[in-house]
Amino acid sequence: MLALQGTSSEIKNVGAECVLGRFHKILKPFVGEHMAEFWFMIHTCSAVINGSCAMQMLRDDDDHPTNLNTIVPADCALLMAAFIIDTLHYHRIQDTQINYSDTKVLSSHSVSQCGPLSITVSEAVADGIFKVIATSHTTADMTLMTAGGLTVFYPLWTLKGIAITNHSVLRTAPGQNIGCIERPGWEVYTKTTFLKDPCGSICPTLWRNVADGGPRTLVIEWDHRFPMKGLLQCSNVMWRLSDQCGNISCQYNTVSNGHTCHLPPTPMPHNWVSIEREKQRIEEHIPSYKEKYLGVLYATAAATPKIVPILLRDGLSTLTHISHLQVQHWVNILGRQKHVMGMSRNRKTYNVVPDPASAPWMHSYTFFREDPMAYAPLNAIIRTITNITSNGADVMGNVLVVKHARGNKHNILCCTEQDIEAINTIMQRTIGQAEFWT
Repeated sequence: MLALQGTSSEIKNVGAECVLGRFHKILKPFVGEHMAEFWFMIHTCSAVINGSCAMQMLRDDDDHPTNLNTIVPADCALLMAAFIIDTLHYHRIQDTQINYSDTKVLSSHSVSQCGPLSITVSEAVADGIFKVIATSHTTADMTLMTAGGLTVFYPLWTLKGIAITNHSVLRTAPGQNIGCIERPGWEVYTKTTFLKDPCGSICPTLWRNVADGGPRTLVIEWDHRFPMKGLLQCSNVMWRLSDQCGNISCQYNTVSNGHTCHLPPTPMPHNWVSIEREKQRIEEHIPSYKEKYLGVLYATAAATPKIVPILLRDGLSTLTHISHLQVQHWVNILGRQKHVMGMSRNRKTYNVVPDPASAPWMHSYTFFREDPMAYAPLNAIIRTITNITSNGADVMGNVLVVKHARGNKHNILCCTEQDIEAINTIMQRTIGQAEFWT
């Protein structure tokens, strides 16, 4: 019905009452006559619904959920809990222990009950709700909805009742895991060998951006006053299910395909010899990278800055966002965050005019630096260029610089030797900005 609505503006409202009827049927047992107030709370708190209610909206498998799961941003848990208790007349059960997989993404988790029904409120840490979604136990559990839309990040598997465990799953004993692992009727796999074919663009090792959408994500909306697409586009989160693919047929399996680069390299390129070696790895990479740009690398032990290739991430065919660049050949931006991270992590853009009397540059530069938790050695070349004299002010690890159109960091341009002087000037003028450089 929703697919039919999307084919033409003349029929965009056809069947709307049918879709809303299912939504109301799922939620009304929990909120009674307070549906409008509940919509208002979900929208104003930028909260989402996941779990069995969201799954019921997608699959309609004649289930009758007894638990309504909500995820709210930081500092919104008390507001949502007050609404549940004061307006919906639930009684608060003491805060429950956060599941082992969510300890890094949730700050609190509470349950309120009314008869056989319960509503849970999970409060995300400061980075937002989508890190919670990305650490769900299975691909099927990465399904969420608002008052006006639904998102399924792995729709083909989920609609077939198939789920792949996420990186966050450490234990499989009953009671240790939540979501589809604990529910009958689901085929749950730990790797994609069940495909009996290469994984392709849905390989668990490939990074994906929440904001990208695209053919691999199902996004449907039944009430544009509560947009789902806008919520996704505001997200800064990217994720992957695993850092190793267990499907022997997959071209991204580093065991069966020795020409697939496992990133970041160990150790990181640091001098002329190791830079040239990494360039060779890039040339030999299978499957071949689709697009290549040129950036400037300030390696920790190099005598001078070097022009190096920067590739489009595996699994992508076109660059539409600066985060689609595969920068990890040159800088370890992950640190300890191996599976879920913010796209702007360890990245900063500078729009600097070297001479205030001159016209603004027609381009800008974005700097990528290594994560502090990588504990990389000091960058000797930047220490020399910027005249750093204090050990505490040293820049640690490699720094990679990308050039792009001014005002549009997603329009990547290739660097040349002429850019190095301008980049050096930016570093000399900004090195004291501790929030990025230290």
